[in-house]
Amino acid sequence: MKKFAAFILALVMALGCISFAETAEEEKIVVGTNAEFAPFEYVDENGEIAGFDAELIEMIMTVLGYEYEMISIDFDALLPALESGKIDLAIAAMTITEERLENALFSAPYFNASQKIIVNADSGIDGLEALAGKKIGVQLGTTGDLYVTENVEGAEVVRYTKALDAVIDLDAGRLDAVVTDAEPSKVYVAPYENLKILDENLSEEMYGIAAAFGSEELIAQVDIALAALVEGGYYDQLYAYWFGEAEAEESVKVVVGTNAEFAPFEYIDENGEIAGFDADLIEAIMTALGYEYEMISIDFDALLPALESGKIDLAIAAMTITEERLENALFSAPYFNASQKIIVPVDSACQGAADLAGKKIGVQLGTTGDLYASENIEGAEVVRYTKALDAVIDLDAGRLDAVITDAEPSKVYVAPYANLKILDENLSEEMYGIAAAFGSEELIANVNIALDAIMQEGYYDQLYTLWFGAE
Repeated sequence: MKKFAAFILALVMALGCISFAETAEEEKIVVGTNAEFAPFEYVDENGEIAGFDAELIEMIMTVLGYEYEMISIDFDALLPALESGKIDLAIAAMTITEERLENALFSAPYFNASQKIIVNADSGIDGLEALAGKKIGVQLGTTGDLYVTENVEGAEVVRYTKALDAVIDLDAGRLDAVVTDAEPSKVYVAPYENLKILDENLSEEMYGIAAAFGSEELIAQVDIALAALVEGGYYDQLYAYWFGEAEAEESVKVVVGTNAEFAPFEYIDENGEIAGFDADLIEAIMTALGYEYEMISIDFDALLPALESGKIDLAIAAMTITEERLENALFSAPYFNASQKIIVPVDSACQGAADLAGKKIGVQLGTTGDLYASENIEGAEVVRYTKALDAVIDLDAGRLDAVITDAEPSKVYVAPYANLKILDENLSEEMYGIAAAFGSEELIANVNIALDAIMQEGYYDQLYTLWFGAE
């Protein structure tokens, strides 16, 4: 469920006040489903359970502060598994019915559904009445099974463990029709040109999350989290993602610029995507704000001009907030306390800034390392590079005496080179910020709100630890 990781992070920031994390210490919830019912639950190409229900329960469990495990079993085994204690919750596009309420607790409804009829395009079947006496496939134990059994006169009901198997038999001519839930029916029919879904809705029903009797506290907590997701708009966003309903408001699309040559803040990973601390941070911020965004990499010294021209809307690139930059752009509140470091060969006599006078020093063009070397080191020959890594390569090759760059990236750059070292001295103390063009006051204010929430709720600290280890 990687695609929703930042989304989940953002909703917990917003809904942290209802979290049960303090009372949920070491609580591990086992959630049962039947991963044969796309798009609600299915096994994806990575062998993981995915789908609308899978994402919804992940959000609920995260808001409640519970660790959880999701397992797939046969649909008709879910309620018995609750009763036996094998699972704690069941979420599987399960309709709340009077019969099921006699055997389990249910959450408040989370999905309004209906049953649909799938037939061959040339079958002549045009609705419920035409199903009398027909051979109809259903998934065992579902409301489709119940509906056909109770409402279709003379039907031969063929029950399947998987609804998809019924559709396969329908396509092969071994059935006259299949009755199943509306949204999954779209998925099942898509590969078959000769199958169609009839317009008629056989029933209106509501899905709920089930728990065993005796789990009243757990189901009450699920209801609280579910209500918060609905009220906060997160449910609607999830629904739109899986079922394609457009949002009422026009979505905001933000173009974020970076310079992906500065690991671990921003770099191109093995999949060709921009990764790093800054990339994860901006993803969390954009998701918290509900903005769509695109991240592009350009030269560092082109970032502020790109803001001014409107090519990008925000810039995040381990960019120090300086007086000069504040004359050319807006900045968010600081999000990282950094310093400049000196990299030298291990056999260099250089012990600090005082020893750099008159030396040949590599820097990344337009950075605070560039500014520091130019303004503070007497007689230095400052060699400017588009990429800081290129300066380090030249240092290793003996073409430079030292490189000045930011502390955290310097660790990454030096790691492959046994003959290079980072000096202890901090040349400067500085703060990174997210930049926007003048005129984007509302955008930068929103960024600050999200950034503050991330810090207040402890998620910034988790992100920092992930990328840099414990402070």
